[in-house]
Amino acid sequence: MGVFLEKYFTFDCLLIFGQPFFSQALISYIRHGHIIGMNILSVKYNELIHLKVKKEDHEEDEKTEPFVGFSFFW
Repeated sequence: MGVFLEKYFTFDCLLIFGQPFFSQALISYIRHGHIIGMNILSVKYNELIHLKVKKEDHEEDEKTEPFVGFSFFW
C-alpha cells in the first residue's frame, strides 16, 4: 500500500476504479497508517469517495501541492 502512495504522491489528483477491498484498505491506510480498520468501513457500490491526503513525508519538496485527492468509483 505504501508503494502505491509513494508512486502516485506527485500527482495532483487520481481517479481510481477498483475492487472494494483495495479501496477500503487504501482508505484505512490513509486515515490510520495501517489496514487493520479496513473491515470497519462501509462502502456502498457505485459510491464516489473523495479523499484529500496530506503530504507530510514530502514537505521538503516545494514543487508539489500540499494535498492529493483520490476519487473512488466502483
